[in-house]
Amino acid sequence: MKSSFKLTLILCLFLANSCSKDKSVRDDSLTGGKWELSEHLSDTGNGNGEWTAVNKSSRIDHISFKVNGDLDWDLNKEFQTYIIKDSVTLSFIRADKSVQTYAYQIKEGKLSMSPKEPISCIETCGDKYVKTF
Repeated sequence: MKSSFKLTLILCLFLANSCSKDKSVRDDSLTGGKWELSEHLSDTGNGNGEWTAVNKSSRIDHISFKVNGDLDWDLNKEFQTYIIKDSVTLSFIRADKSVQTYAYQIKEGKLSMSPKEPISCIETCGDKYVKTF
């Protein structure tokens, strides 16, 4: 009786540990290739946020989402990895394991991102990127 209880307990522990704790979602349209900043969304406080093209003569931001979860973001080097939480939320992780979440959407070949938490915008804000492969 004791041995069957121990065997059952060991089996339960094994099964519990073998379950994946990673709740990330996969988005093949996001990974692979390089995204280049193309537009900014900003609002001066009047509620009429507008997308404006970035100045191509200034330094252009690029971001690459690696399939393994690594991140290469030119202007936000503190973020080292990312997780796709769901179909509209990305989490960017720093070396100290702190997290910044962004709302995201890929539509008509453009990646739109806007910070959600803990840092967010009081007025509308965001960035659009185009894939450069």
